[in-house]
Amino acid sequence: MATDKIVHANSESYVMLAEESAFGTAIADNSTNPAYFILEAPIPEPDYGIWRDTSMKNTGSRVLEESHIYVTEKGQLRVIPINDIIVRKKDACDLMYAVAQNVSESGTTPFAKTYTIAGVAGTETTQPDFATGGGYFCTIGIKDPVASNHRKFTSCIARSVTFSANSLTGDDARMRASAEFISGFANNFTANFTGGTYVYNGQTYFDWFQPSVVTIGGVDVMLYGWSLTISNNGNRLNNTSVGVCETYALPYYSVTGSITTKYDAATDGLIALMAAGTTVPIALGHGATPDDGSIYFSMAACEMTNTPKDYGGDYGQAMTIEFTARADSATGALLVAVIADAVDRSW
Repeated sequence: MATDKIVHANSESYVMLAEESAFGTAIADNSTNPAYFILEAPIPEPDYGIWRDTSMKNTGSRVLEESHIYVTEKGQLRVIPINDIIVRKKDACDLMYAVAQNVSESGTTPFAKTYTIAGVAGTETTQPDFATGGGYFCTIGIKDPVASNHRKFTSCIARSVTFSANSLTGDDARMRASAEFISGFANNFTANFTGGTYVYNGQTYFDWFQPSVVTIGGVDVMLYGWSLTISNNGNRLNNTSVGVCETYALPYYSVTGSITTKYDAATDGLIALMAAGTTVPIALGHGATPDDGSIYFSMAACEMTNTPKDYGGDYGQAMTIEFTARADSATGALLVAVIADAVDRSW
């Protein structure tokens, strides 16, 4: 048989992204300014947002007919879920900006970036005007071994990002992320990422075997693992004359998470507070904020929705604090995140 005998290794493909400056204009395949950076993650399986009508038509026939297939991309949403990203220092700032859609960057080294999600009158996080370059949007590329059949997605934002880490002995405590990116622009199945330089960001990880801050209700607790999901619930909005979106809508933000910790005198009282509906502040930090390589999450008013206990682990009794962040009545803040990477992004 006249088949192609070349076998491509799984590791020959990769997923990468580059921040855009003009909404609706993808970064060139082989761009060096800005350059794409590879994410340390499995290759995603996108939902290409194809609308299909392949139903039986009234034509006097008893079978499905080829001529009755209707397929379109117009007016649809592309979803690119990138899971199990092992987050490198410079990745974290893009991922956080892609979902928070606001940032304030310090003008001096280490260029700490502060992302605030707030919701009390007078402090609300407002939606950026993507169409005029506001907020963060990027091109996502999936490079495969066969040239000119690579996939590219234009002006993507993240509608949710989950950061997490486990820090029990035997686990890999490097921080991970899963991000659900969306694009309201046409699919590109013929990109050709062959002439550029595509590399990972530097191998500096957030190692949660070395936490600097883990507090619940202002009290230090012993960390076993944590997860934090930030969502803006984004969606495409309206259509241009060629059927792509005009902007994105961010209808509401939510921040939910969990912390698994040792059960002891510092955590025992949290069960009663959960039952009473009492909110508590929660803070998670790696590194001395805002030193280079640090990351810090602070939520001033967390509603504990559940506090299940684990009696079966080989690390003694444990408790998981499941929570939903609420806007703090004093500051209006739902979440404040600070990440320092020593890179001036002019954000």
